[in-house]
Amino acid sequence: MNIKLFLQDLRQSSPRVKTAIVLILILWAVTLVAASTGMVLFMERTGQAIQTGAGVIIPSIELNPAIGQPGSVVTVQGQGWQSGRTVLVYLLDRQETVSSYAVASAVITPEGRFETSFVVPTDPRWQGEAAITVVARLLDGDTSVQAFFELTDSPASATPSPAATEPTVTPVLLVSDTPTVPLITTTTDLNIRSGPGIAYPVLGVLPAGQAVEATGRSIDDGWYQIKYPAAAGQRGWLSGRYVTVQNVSNLPVVSPPPLPLTATPTSLLSPTTTPIPTATPTSTALPGPTSTSTATSTPTRPVITEWRGEYYANPRLEGEPALVRNDRRLDFYWADGGPDAGLPIDNFSVRWNRTMDFEGGLYQFHVIVDDGVRLWIDDQLVIDDRQQGRPREISAEYALEQGEHHLKVEYFERFGGSGIRLWWDEVISSSYADWQGEYWSNRTLEGNPVFTRNDESIEFDWGYDAPAAGFPGC
Repeated sequence: MNIKLFLQDLRQSSPRVKTAIVLILILWAVTLVAASTGMVLFMERTGQAIQTGAGVIIPSIELNPAIGQPGSVVTVQGQGWQSGRTVLVYLLDRQETVSSYAVASAVITPEGRFETSFVVPTDPRWQGEAAITVVARLLDGDTSVQAFFELTDSPASATPSPAATEPTVTPVLLVSDTPTVPLITTTTDLNIRSGPGIAYPVLGVLPAGQAVEATGRSIDDGWYQIKYPAAAGQRGWLSGRYVTVQNVSNLPVVSPPPLPLTATPTSLLSPTTTPIPTATPTSTALPGPTSTSTATSTPTRPVITEWRGEYYANPRLEGEPALVRNDRRLDFYWADGGPDAGLPIDNFSVRWNRTMDFEGGLYQFHVIVDDGVRLWIDDQLVIDDRQQGRPREISAEYALEQGEHHLKVEYFERFGGSGIRLWWDEVISSSYADWQGEYWSNRTLEGNPVFTRNDESIEFDWGYDAPAAGFPGC
């Protein structure tokens, strides 16, 4: 067509014809733009990466498997994404366009790829759905890609398959900005567990810096219950040691779920933990045989010659003790049992008191415990580890002058195995490679030094403190 003749005819046409032609041109342009946009969106939702003529790779995701039952573990693999960014994975039903939380996340590799997994939810919300929309979206970005997971009729078996025993789910729960919402923010990549303790299985991992809404706390304030929709009951637990908290003062105490059945350990310590010393104890060690033994007199008036043990049928040392007895040594491993037939095997606590003679010196006090413990010497808190957890060893140095000193130990057990062992050794240097430092508890160097140790240099600034814990300050 000759464009010049077309323009001449257009100028000679009536106003009505001119208007019609302009409208046709506008409709043609709008149709062209819509078709181009639709093509881009279609390519973003395909399962294969698309490379344009300009060499730009459009992000894509692939589900493996793409069809299955509720409770299945689905792997999401992505390619063509911006390296170093974080991608979040969301699940949408047919009525949703935006989800308030993500079920998984991953960091994109330098090659533009990522891989993460999620568990297909089993809660009633998804009943009747033919498919779940899986959306991968960049954190703090507008790039998103979706794929579809087709749901079969029946849920997966309650017995997890080996591959689904501990899925590598990385939940990221996005919470509202309401200032009164109790928030937990992680300071490191942190496991989400099914209960308040490391004996509970891992449900997922919360990346560092992510905030979640808290719904409860453990009785010792060591763990926080959070909203976690991907889990049964839509709840999970985070350790309080690696989080910052906000608005949690009114959180209720939540009873933990039962621990899963596990094999009973053969000793208080796992093989990777520092073993209990087998050397012959020094004169400061507790008397009695190396095996655990307990002498108990009449329940109403026990004769206390070593440790006074007060046993409580709760983990908080509240009320009157259910049992008072003489314990010769603090060396117990009750495993999955309890201290006495009249006490529960879980959720109990004990307070021990004893006064003993010590030679003056610097001592290393050791406690192996499952779950929590505190140690006082002459009313000074020396060890404070009240968390629930697997058997572990805690130690602390403390200087004692010659004479009597009072020891107090408080212990609590929540769930699972239980046990405690306390012992101490005097810190004695056999040689002094640098300076032989002799420390007296007086200003005139009278009598024997309280302890002697090797000091690498004479360069100290103790301020208002002391050269060692338990030693007199200024």
